[in-house]
Order: sequence, then C-alpha cells, then structure tokens
Amino acid sequence: MQLLFFIAVPFFGFGFADNAIMIVCGDFIDAQFGVMFGLTTMASAGLGNWLSDTIGLGLGDVIERSAAQLGGMRE
Repeated sequence: MQLLFFIAVPFFGFGFADNAIMIVCGDFIDAQFGVMFGLTTMASAGLGNWLSDTIGLGLGDVIERSAAQLGGMRE
C-alpha cells in the first residue's frame, strides 16, 4: 500500500499540472494567435499540449520532491 501511494501521488500531481498548463496555454494561444495566424482550435490545443509537455519535463523532479516531502516518503 505504501508503494502504491509512493508511485501514485507524483503521477497525480504531474497529471494535474500537465493538464492545467495545457488548458491555459491552449486557450491563450487560441485567443491571442488563433485569428492572427489562422490557427484552428485543434491546432492551438496541440501547441498548448506541446508547451505543457515541455514545461512538464522541468516540473517532473519538482513534483516528485514535493510529493516525497508531503508524504514523508524516502527515496
């Protein structure tokens, strides 16, 4: 059970952060650049996903360390 939580908590945190960043970035790209460059909503969502994945690579370690501190888990 401890292993389950040790693995699940960082995945939940990363998934939440990844999706939140993707929605915000996709909406911003659609609102600011969609009309200017003729982007479809789906293209804006794809670019938002790309940005979210790029940012997520940097956040992965931060999320894992934060989850370990919150749960008192040791590496």
